[in-house]
Amino acid sequence: MDERVGPYIIDRLLASGASGSVHRARHSATGQEVALKRLKADLSADPDFVARFRREARAMSELKHPHIVRVYESGADDNGQYYIAMELMAGGSLQNKLDSLHRAKLALPVGHALAIARQVAEGLAYAHARGITHRDVKPAN
Repeated sequence: MDERVGPYIIDRLLASGASGSVHRARHSATGQEVALKRLKADLSADPDFVARFRREARAMSELKHPHIVRVYESGADDNGQYYIAMELMAGGSLQNKLDSLHRAKLALPVGHALAIARQVAEGLAYAHARGITHRDVKPAN
């Protein structure tokens, strides 16, 4: 049986961290593929953590910028699993690209690195201007 979170069918794990995990998933009715961020089950029992997760989802959903992933929806399913369904970026994270280059003993071309840095800075500036601070900026995110 497929693992589900709300209306989403989990495909595979993309990343995990201290507070949750991100999975490739698809909406059961529409087939839309998403990056599904899930709050860890043990943290779902902590009202402060749940409130923080919900604030994050709400804040992210208000951001509309070409260098920030879109949030499609957020909520909790019947099992109390909190989630945020986001735009799935083709090609994976910058960390994936850097790891691939490293394995091939190649470097990211300077022009490409500068373009990435500018896009990141533009997205962060947009969020900051709206009172949102990203507290975990790194290539994996």
